[in-house]
Amino acid sequence: MIDKNKVEIIFFGVLFGVVVALMFFVFKPFFTTLFLSATFSLVLFPVYQKILKWSGGREVISALLSILIGLVFVMIPVTFLGQEAFEQAHGLYVRLSTNNVSELDYLTKIIEEPVRNVIPEFTLNINQYIEYALGWVTDNFKDVLFETLTVIADVFLIIISMFFFLKDGERMLEKLVRLSPLHDSYDRELLQKTALTIGSVVKGTLLIALVQGFLAGLGLFIFGVPNAILWGALAALCAFVPGLGTALVVIPSVMYLFIIGNMPFAIGLAVWGMLLVGTIDNILGPYLYKKGTRLHPLIVLFAVLGGISFFGPEGVFLGPVIASLFVSLIHIYEKMVIGNNA
Repeated sequence: MIDKNKVEIIFFGVLFGVVVALMFFVFKPFFTTLFLSATFSLVLFPVYQKILKWSGGREVISALLSILIGLVFVMIPVTFLGQEAFEQAHGLYVRLSTNNVSELDYLTKIIEEPVRNVIPEFTLNINQYIEYALGWVTDNFKDVLFETLTVIADVFLIIISMFFFLKDGERMLEKLVRLSPLHDSYDRELLQKTALTIGSVVKGTLLIALVQGFLAGLGLFIFGVPNAILWGALAALCAFVPGLGTALVVIPSVMYLFIIGNMPFAIGLAVWGMLLVGTIDNILGPYLYKKGTRLHPLIVLFAVLGGISFFGPEGVFLGPVIASLFVSLIHIYEKMVIGNNA
């Protein structure tokens, strides 16, 4: 005799597996959008809670105001500066392609002459190296910047998703806790640690990098270095490099000012880099990290580079977020397995 309960379980399992597979393919094009939306919502959630309290529990108004604050203070400036950095990179790429950068020829001469006293065959083509780098930047970012309709659609979907994540996020998480096979205490601890880690990475590591890049770019602009926004954006990326950081951009810029004979501005930029750009992380770090888990700088560096390589420009956020999720899972594993066997 056929066991009816077993048949029902098998049928439900097969049906559930088929539907989950179909849902995966339906949502697959939007995984990155949803991931970014959830991350931004998590960062804005403390703002949402404060506005919710001030508004007397009006969830819709609180979510809309939180998103508006995020757009005004973060997304719009970053988008504008990103576009400006691309335009400057493209302009410099054109100048290099036409050999219209005399400063680099002078720098090449300064480096080559002493080395040729030891190695007569030595040659250095700085123009070519920089041209390759800028060509990579323009090739990888021009599609994102110029496919306007796609960008607008993605931003619209991110905003819509953020609205519902802020408004209904807590209820969604409670539903996940009930459905998860893990003990509820582990589920809540995982969610809490993940939220703290992601918050510390986004608000700490990434925000500090953006601030350092902005300050570096501002200093370059004040002291007369061309394409300041482009080099400021590069400084923000270099801020992830352990031990060196924004010095990878500031020091060559000081050398550039020295080469063209502008000694006062070279000294001014060096002081700016040491006293302001180089120390801002020590000022902001303790406040932004707070109780969150601070990822090792080397992990963040490879998470950012790997994220960009795998996801594209969105990987600047997604790479560190995935790394923070991994660290949170390691903490839960230590408590569940290693802790119980100790």
